[in-house]
Amino acid sequence: SMAARFGPLAVGLAVFAALALRANFLIDDAFISFRYARNWSELGVPGYNPGVEPPVEGYSNFLWVVILRLAYGAGWSLEVASRVISALAAGGCLVLLNGLLLRSGACTLARTAGLLALGASAPFAVWATGGLETALFALLLLSTFAAQASPVREGGSGSLRGAAAGLLALALAVTRPEGALWVAGCAACARIARGAPARRRDLAHGITFVLGFVLFLLWRRGVHGDWLPNTVHAKAGLTSETLARGARYVGTFLLLCPAMLLALAGVLLSKRRRLGLGLAGMLAGGLAYSAAAGGDWMPFFRFLAPVAPFVAWGIALAVADRPRAVAPLAAAAIVAGALPLYDVHPVPESLRESLDFRDFHVGYTSEWRRWEIGNQNLERFSKIGRAFSQVAAPDESIVFGAIGAVGWYSKRFIHDRNGLVDREVARLPSDGSTRSAGHDKRVPRAWFIDRRPTFYQALFVEGRIGSADSPEFRQALGFVANKVFVQDPGEDSLKDHCLPEVLLLEEAPGIPAGSSLFVLRHTSDRAAARAFWGP
Repeated sequence: SMAARFGPLAVGLAVFAALALRANFLIDDAFISFRYARNWSELGVPGYNPGVEPPVEGYSNFLWVVILRLAYGAGWSLEVASRVISALAAGGCLVLLNGLLLRSGACTLARTAGLLALGASAPFAVWATGGLETALFALLLLSTFAAQASPVREGGSGSLRGAAAGLLALALAVTRPEGALWVAGCAACARIARGAPARRRDLAHGITFVLGFVLFLLWRRGVHGDWLPNTVHAKAGLTSETLARGARYVGTFLLLCPAMLLALAGVLLSKRRRLGLGLAGMLAGGLAYSAAAGGDWMPFFRFLAPVAPFVAWGIALAVADRPRAVAPLAAAAIVAGALPLYDVHPVPESLRESLDFRDFHVGYTSEWRRWEIGNQNLERFSKIGRAFSQVAAPDESIVFGAIGAVGWYSKRFIHDRNGLVDREVARLPSDGSTRSAGHDKRVPRAWFIDRRPTFYQALFVEGRIGSADSPEFRQALGFVANKVFVQDPGEDSLKDHCLPEVLLLEEAPGIPAGSSLFVLRHTSDRAAARAFWGP
């Protein structure tokens, strides 16, 4: 009946929509992709800082930037379009999973469990928005596996089906830098799940993918001057420190999302041995990649969100095999996995804190609290970016670490402390210190002195700041001086090259009336700078 076929899907979509709306947000890094998309559309060049030749590939999501470029060219707001497209891709995962379970003959209870496991997955619901490519990557990953794992059919359509699967794999490979590794993993795991050989289909798949990917690499080399994105060089690489951090990341995920453990047990013990082993390989691949990458600083396990459909598939398989024994466990795991979205945790905080993987040196925060901080940071960075668009001349530049919203709204040249859009910083050797992923090669502001940037630091203040002897000025100066010269190491030489300055702002969208921007401006008068800051 229609109710049996689509009832579980409707329930899964309803739960997913409720949780995705609760977690609806944008992360600051999404605005890096937005800026690339805008520059590519307006200037014809996929670069972050105009004038840098060759343009630096400081994005990690080629296909996503292409989609955003098309959306921007069509006149859409990227802040809205990115979330709508992402949510549609996430919904597509639920629809596709329902179709796969129906094709496999899964009972209504098993499909309901699987679709609820996906719709109620906290990482999946959170990253259905966020502004990044995560949900699109999840849909392409599930589609690529499904296309290659589908049964071999008699007739002459094998080559055509293989070419279509090759195009899906190509889209997956160019969506993330590690996409090609996932293509290889999908091919191996799908071959296990399928069982029967499909030489004609596999050959067409391989030829289509290899030709397309080689052309993409040649394009990247020709446009960006490198075979790999600059973001790959900005990471610390495979070290004992990053592996330890990655292990804590995975450990925290398993504590907060117990459905993964149940799914692993279910697929390894499944009566459908080949499919179970194939799914086990995909789940293990997600855990292994996340650990090797050193985890991620963003909330709710972005690196593991794309394997949520495979976790849900594993839950469905386990319930189908042993409904009476597994269904109650699945229900408990699904509820426990959704609770972190409400900052409720069955796992004691002391245990979660012992696995803290972010190394921000600000103490442990829950995933929901990190989500809230991300929203607060985005509001702050957006105000700074909008303020710079008012007070900075088009040829002036800014040193900053979080270059998303500041770069998007200011449209000014950004000196990137993390090296994502700076080749020189990205190719520095890692100093071995442990920081959150993507911040391993972070340099001090003083590193850019020889480039003579206009501004080294900025503080947005909703209120007027008076003369240098006013309480407001002293308070702002104390905050900035503590942040720059106390909290961040390696900034002492900056005291010879900058002076504080107050810039009054006009009321504008995102900038309340009577606001100020307190900045550290570069100066060539070293004597005046040293006299101000003292020894």
